[in-house]
Amino acid sequence: MRRWNTWLQSVIPGQVLQDNRGLEALTQQLQSFATRLIGNFFALVSNSLAVVVSLLLFFVLTIMLLVKSSSYRRTFIVAFPAFYRRRVDEILSECGRSFSWLD
Repeated sequence: MRRWNTWLQSVIPGQVLQDNRGLEALTQQLQSFATRLIGNFFALVSNSLAVVVSLLLFFVLTIMLLVKSSSYRRTFIVAFPAFYRRRVDEILSECGRSFSWLD
């Protein structure tokens, strides 16, 4: 920071830089602006990457379910309590019939 002030004072004539405090305040503001800008850039890149990975995962899972739905259906049904599995299977069958009607 001091090197920046020293360099700026050597480049700009002394009469222009009457108030050195204003220069220091400007330098601090520029530094905080640059820090925020870099932080926001990394946040933007990180969030964009998270969205891309989430979309890719969604498409992969969708394709997996479409290709081999029966084994995933059984796994999904097993996730429910034993007393409710028959009802879940009935609900999924009814949903399948409803969606096939739309074709």
